[in-house]
Amino acid sequence: MNLWTPKYFRLEELVPPELFEEYRDKQWNLWLRFDNRILLAADLLREKYGPANINNWLWGGSFDDSGLRIPGREYYSPNSQHSFGRALDMRFRDADPETVRKAIVNREVAPGLISAIEADVSWNHIDSRLPDRSGQVIVFQK
Repeated sequence: MNLWTPKYFRLEELVPPELFEEYRDKQWNLWLRFDNRILLAADLLREKYGPANINNWLWGGSFDDSGLRIPGREYYSPNSQHSFGRALDMRFRDADPETVRKAIVNREVAPGLISAIEADVSWNHIDSRLPDRSGQVIVFQK
């Protein structure tokens, strides 16, 4: 198995603080929890749309559940793609969420890596769940 480590995102941006602290000396164990497709997609989106936040707790921000979610956390759900390391919530500094969503649906960026996105939210939820039979990006609402 090839392990993709992102060019633009640190591990602290992808996991909650207590999980990072638990595996601080065994970070490879955390990288293995992520689907390589979602990590590569995050890098490709970052290259196209510029700086983005996922989790920002390391810098004193309030986001710590926008990457991998674990039991005991407020937004944890056992069926969420976040819980399987196949989803990220990205907030771009210089691009509005709808522009990014349209490009993903039109397969202008990260084709074949992102199989589902969330509509009508102020961030970009991307995930790499199994695609539907058509191969089109699934657009869902909470």
